[in-house]
Amino acid sequence: MTKLLSIIIATRNREYYCIEAIKSILALNSDCIEICVADNSESDEVEDFVKDLNSDIIRYIHNREKLTFIENFNFAVGLAQGTYLVNIGDDDSILPEIINVVQWANENNVDTITPKNTIAYYWPNADKNFPLGYMTIPFYEKKLRKADSKGALKKLLENGIVNYMFYDVPKIYHGIVKRDIMEKIKNITGSYFGGLSPDIFSVICIALITSNHYVMDSPLTIAGVCPSSGSADQLKGKHCGELSDMPHIQNRKEPYQWDKDIPEFYSVTTIWGDSGLNAIDSMKFSEFRKYFNVYPLIAQALLMNRNQILQLMLKKAEKLRTGKGIGKLSFWSGVIFNIIKQIINKIQRVYTEKMIKRTTFVNEVNDIHKAISIFEKSVQKNK
Repeated sequence: MTKLLSIIIATRNREYYCIEAIKSILALNSDCIEICVADNSESDEVEDFVKDLNSDIIRYIHNREKLTFIENFNFAVGLAQGTYLVNIGDDDSILPEIINVVQWANENNVDTITPKNTIAYYWPNADKNFPLGYMTIPFYEKKLRKADSKGALKKLLENGIVNYMFYDVPKIYHGIVKRDIMEKIKNITGSYFGGLSPDIFSVICIALITSNHYVMDSPLTIAGVCPSSGSADQLKGKHCGELSDMPHIQNRKEPYQWDKDIPEFYSVTTIWGDSGLNAIDSMKFSEFRKYFNVYPLIAQALLMNRNQILQLMLKKAEKLRTGKGIGKLSFWSGVIFNIIKQIINKIQRVYTEKMIKRTTFVNEVNDIHKAISIFEKSVQKNK
C-alpha cells in the first residue's frame, strides 16, 4: 500500500543525529508515513540500527563509495514511494501536524505546500554560547493561502536568489511536494537534484512547474543544527574561499561548470545563485534568467563573508563587472544600494522581533525528542 508521506533523509558520518531523527519520527506511530534514508557514512552504525529495528516503514540504502552531496540526495528521493515528499536533514525532524496537512493536501489535489515557519533547534555544542542546546519557537497563526509560484520565483530572482525562505516559493526541503512533481523534474533534467545546492535547485525547478501551490504559517518540521552542520560552520565563519575550496565539487565524476553570471568565489550565497541559474537552464526555462539581479547576491556575500574573504570577493566581483562590460559607477552603486537595503531590512526585522517578542526562546534542550515535546506542549497551551 502506498504511503501518504515519504520523509527523506540523506546522511553522511553523522550517525548519532540520524539515528535520533529516525527515532523521533517513529515515535509518531503513524501508518501514513515511510522514512527513506540514503546513507553515505563510513561506518555501519545507521545500517545496524535500521536492521535491528526491522521496520517495514523504513527504506534504506547504504552507499559506501563516497558520493557528492547531490548524488546522495538523488539516491534518497529515489527510494521514496509516497504520494507526497518532505526532505529533512539528518539532524532535523517533523512535527505531528504534518500528517493532517498532507491528508488535506491529498484530498484537495494540492501539488505543494510551503510552511513559512520552522522550529529551530540547536543541538548541544552547536552554539558555543548555549552548550546545553536550545530551541526557538516563532509566533505564527494558522493561516493557509494559495500562492503564485512563478510570481514568487520572479521576485526571488530579482532579489539575487538570496534568502529564499522569505518568498512564497515551493520547496521540498522542509516543505511538502507531490512525488509526481519530482518525477517530472527528473524526466526533464535527468535527476531530481542538480547544481551544487539541492535545496535551492529544487526550489527553482518546482516553482517552474507546480500549478496548485499553497503557503501556510504553521511550522511542520524542526530544523536542527548539530555541531558539524553547515549552519554551525557558517556561524564559525567557514564555507567561503576560492572555488577550489568547495567541498561540493569533491568526488564529482566530471568537472563542474560554474555559471557565467555568478562571481567566482565560494560562499553560501554564490552557491545558491549558481545552483538557481543551473536549475533554470536544466529545466529549459532560459527566459527566466532575465529576472536575475546579481547586485543583491554580491551585497549579501560581502555582508556575510567580509571578515574572511573581502579582498577575494571584491576581486572576483570586479572580474565579473569587466567581463560584462558594466561601468564601474553603475555596478558598484547597485551593490552599495543593496548593501544598505539589506542592512535596513535586517534592522527592521530585529527591531520588530524585539518589540513584539514574537519568538519564544527555550534553553537547555538536550535532544530533538525534548524539542518536539516542548513544542507540542506550547501548542496545547496556546489552544
